[in-house]
Amino acid sequence: MEKIKKVGLIGLGAIGGIVAEKLNRTEIIEFSVLADGTRIDRYLNNPLAINGTPLYLEYLAPENAAPMDLILIAVKHHHLAATIETMKPFVGPNTILLSLMNGIVSEEILGRSFPTASILPAMIVKIDAVREDGNVQFTLPGVIHFGHENPEHPAIKLVASLFEKAGIEYVVPEDLDRDMWWKFMINVGINQVSAILQAPYQLFQQEALPNTLVDAAMYEVIALAQAEGVNLKPEDVIEWKKVLMTLHPAMKTSMCQDMEAKRKTEVEAFAGIVIERAKKAGINTPTNEMLFATLRSMELKNQMTKKSL
Repeated sequence: MEKIKKVGLIGLGAIGGIVAEKLNRTEIIEFSVLADGTRIDRYLNNPLAINGTPLYLEYLAPENAAPMDLILIAVKHHHLAATIETMKPFVGPNTILLSLMNGIVSEEILGRSFPTASILPAMIVKIDAVREDGNVQFTLPGVIHFGHENPEHPAIKLVASLFEKAGIEYVVPEDLDRDMWWKFMINVGINQVSAILQAPYQLFQQEALPNTLVDAAMYEVIALAQAEGVNLKPEDVIEWKKVLMTLHPAMKTSMCQDMEAKRKTEVEAFAGIVIERAKKAGINTPTNEMLFATLRSMELKNQMTKKSL
């Protein structure tokens, strides 16, 4: 492949919406949102808006599929199994897959489903987007970190070239594992605690007490990362706090938004993964066990409330 021409994206949440808006304006590619027919009808009946401006996109259903050069995945962890089924007709032997999903397991799952595809581990930081009623609002559009275990993999240059033309800020780090775990550490800390407290970034920017929970959850991730040979350190919590202060005070984490809307959260991909792997490594994770139990209990309460309506 000399250059990327056909690009698909699955998932039009806050992250997917911001990336879709930039790719949709990139004239050198054919860009489409990939979805099943039911979801496409939903998108057409309620078009997404970015900072108040409607976003009109092309949609492709699996029955109209052709292999894509690049597919970006921006769905929640618990939607990945269904997403893979939707993706199958769009993935050819030369397709590049780039997951913008939270957590550290999506690439492994995608690799098992699409063994011939080129999978570029990725994550996004410095983003403060909130999606409410079909409108994505943000002040920081995010920076995508991506790469491959082979730093000379040709897909890296292809995607980097596309991002440059699309105006998408990116980094190809020297230690991608460390960056992936750093984002995972952030998710495990701020996302979970903010979901329980249903609080915006402002609370964590101004008050020390809620950050004691965030920090405790993060330190458990650091201990696990070090046990797995990843170069994550306690100083990385300080780096996170610097990023926190750049986020818009009124914005909220995706997990907080899910809890407020009484949707399923990604707790299994955060505390659940920490607990599971830490047990194998002989590491205690009392904070994440408490967060997991609390979040799952809140989800069960929300389900009970819905059934009674």
